[in-house]
Amino acid sequence: MPIKTDSEKLNISPMSNVRWTIVALLFFATTINYIDRQVIGLLKPFIQDDLHWDEADYGNIVAAFQIAYALGMLISGRLLDTFGTRIGYSLSILVWSIGASIHALMRSVFGFGAARAILGLGEAGNFPAAVKTIAEWFPKKRPGIRHRHFQFRLYHRSHHRAHPSGGHHAENRLEMGVRSNWSLRIHLADILDVALS
Repeated sequence: MPIKTDSEKLNISPMSNVRWTIVALLFFATTINYIDRQVIGLLKPFIQDDLHWDEADYGNIVAAFQIAYALGMLISGRLLDTFGTRIGYSLSILVWSIGASIHALMRSVFGFGAARAILGLGEAGNFPAAVKTIAEWFPKKRPGIRHRHFQFRLYHRSHHRAHPSGGHHAENRLEMGVRSNWSLRIHLADILDVALS
């Protein structure tokens, strides 16, 4: 028996306007995904000062995220096929939200590495789930529309980060009040995670 998509289970035609709400939610989730992923890089100088890391320690923390992200990519597609898009994506968001939230509690390189690993494991499900969701909700005869709106965010973000002034403005904003309260900034990203969940 063929597996029913979420739109079929809800008895909603994929051609309805609900699909644009789905695209907006995917856009929001992907934005939060990027915020959670980048926050440690932006706060690195302040966290290094407080916790006395060196560059090798930071490299180990980044490696923990990347290894867990790669492992998560290996299993996320199978989990999405097994549990369905809605449950699989929700689990992914839950895991990455837990990973993002516990960063503010960590005070060691190992702790930050563990938090980054949990974050990477959860975030790995975002793109497979988003692509599968778009494939379920948009007409198959118009593949360009299916992916154009989701992919726009990715290309726009990479262009902004590559712009020479992008990092400079972000650094100036951070200097204004983050130095002594980096864990509060991590909690602000957590609020977005809770809102998405």
